[in-house]
Amino acid sequence: MKSLNGGGRHPEVEVRKLLSDDVISLDDIQKLISKAHSDNIKNGLFYATASQTIEKLRQKIGDGVCFIAEENGKLIGTATVCSKKINYWYYSGTVSLIKLVAVDPDSKHSKIGTRLIEACIRQAVENEVQVVVTDSAEENIIFKKLAKRCGFKVIDYCKYKANNFISTVYALFIDRKLSPSDVEIEKHLAWKHKHIIEKE
Repeated sequence: MKSLNGGGRHPEVEVRKLLSDDVISLDDIQKLISKAHSDNIKNGLFYATASQTIEKLRQKIGDGVCFIAEENGKLIGTATVCSKKINYWYYSGTVSLIKLVAVDPDSKHSKIGTRLIEACIRQAVENEVQVVVTDSAEENIIFKKLAKRCGFKVIDYCKYKANNFISTVYALFIDRKLSPSDVEIEKHLAWKHKHIIEKE
């Protein structure tokens, strides 16, 4: 697992947990998510989270821990991590699922996404969960680079009914003994779209 020391930090940017009575509202978070996906939508990738209702966002955040990044009090990033039981070819058991990752495209600071993902990973370690998973559109190169930078590997593909694209599934095995071998992963990924798991 790569270092979680948060290199390249900016003192005026704080990453913290969202509080129940936070000055940052769910409306603020949803506006950020929509803004973060604006370029994806222009490129034909219709993320359902970009137009979800506040109630839907509340449900998704409510079952996990939401992290936010602030610059002098302004919201510039967010990510949520929650526990989920899965039974897929690469792992069966409880994992930490990272979702709702968004960074303000106008932010001048680098590594905000990295810091948010690292905060989620630390939460997984705190919860004694050994596998962390996340996903995003195959064509989302920015997220692909972010996942790789944080130590994730491509492990599978899936399709959400509400999205118009296939998602790449990334996994980080904190306990490396739990990870399938590179040969097993390559063999599975060779099938690619022939065995897509469709999700709600």
